[in-house]
Amino acid sequence: MRLARSLRILGFAVLSLFLTVPAQASLPAYLRGLRSVDILIEALDKDAQDLGITHEMLMNQTFVALKSKAPVLKYDNTAEPYLYVHLTMLSQGYSFAAILSLELYRPVDLRIGEDHIGQAPSTHAFALASVWENGALLTGPRDEASTQVREELDTLLESFFADYYRANP
Repeated sequence: MRLARSLRILGFAVLSLFLTVPAQASLPAYLRGLRSVDILIEALDKDAQDLGITHEMLMNQTFVALKSKAPVLKYDNTAEPYLYVHLTMLSQGYSFAAILSLELYRPVDLRIGEDHIGQAPSTHAFALASVWENGALLTGPRDEASTQVREELDTLLESFFADYYRANP
């Protein structure tokens, strides 16, 4: 049982290395003209809650960072664009492994029936798409999990705000 869980954590950590996308892959141009965002925190799993990480903690940290580091970018819980915080965590014994990601979703116009640039679309459809993302793999002792998550979320938010300001000088 312990071996199976250890292998799951190791597999989870290795797999996450292939799933995270560095901020450099995101284009700040997709952040142009962004004036307001909502904040969405994914429901936390039991391991995260057991390690003292709460929805309120992540929401408060994201909200305060938004207000203090990007005062021109307004928080609006009715806005279509939203910052999405996702944390997946596994813990065993005295250790934990986690994937923390931050994404920005914005409304996009899907041009249905346009297979080539310049071709007129037959119709349009509205969707929300991730236009900016960054994430990190965290590992360490259980008693450092909350601190590591807070520190890494701050780093991810700082990266987002830097790209936001590059796109909106």
